[in-house]
Amino acid sequence: MTINKPELRIINNTHQQETMAELKRLLDSKHMTQAELGTALKRDKTTINRWSKNSREITWDNAIKIAKVLNVHPVEVFQPRQEIVLDKYIDNKFIVKTLSKEEQFEVPIPFEFYKINVKAVQVNIPGNFLHREIFLFDFPKKKADRFSKFSVHNLCYVTCSKSWKKRTGKNNETIGIVRANEDGSMVIINPLTKEPVNENCKKVNIKDIDICVPVKAKYNPDLL
Repeated sequence: MTINKPELRIINNTHQQETMAELKRLLDSKHMTQAELGTALKRDKTTINRWSKNSREITWDNAIKIAKVLNVHPVEVFQPRQEIVLDKYIDNKFIVKTLSKEEQFEVPIPFEFYKINVKAVQVNIPGNFLHREIFLFDFPKKKADRFSKFSVHNLCYVTCSKSWKKRTGKNNETIGIVRANEDGSMVIINPLTKEPVNENCKKVNIKDIDICVPVKAKYNPDLL
């Protein structure tokens, strides 16, 4: 994956102060000393000490090198890792369920995928290759964006409209592969069984859908 330099909202002394704070935090969290970092980077201890004491700014190129040694994203050298509360999960039926307040917890989000309106759903299927993976979805802010043009043939988060609720008596939130039927309606497929998620998902019309957005990323949070 190519890492591009992000737009860091850090200027003047604030840049150096936050850089210093994050480098010190990262070294502490990895139980690594300044001397050990210097050896790994083949840099003299004076440079590492200056980075840590806010007397020399860390360039982006050096941040990439530091990140490789510490096994973090380069942005973490400048800014804390982004996290959001995980309150949704799916099992092998692919119906989205809500965790109780006591079960909810924070999960890290890769910097390149973080947005204010991002929604995270974790897979809870012990023994399956997807178990513990996080699916990320961008929930639309505008009504016009509620059905993404990239939805068909992709794995999507689908929420039902008022008409769906009225017809089925249920308030389903589903994750599945959206495909078109011959009559112009859609079917929502369970990616594991290759069958409709349930009876209500066999024939779905646009008016039955409130939100339908494709997955933007899948990852295992344990590997971040």
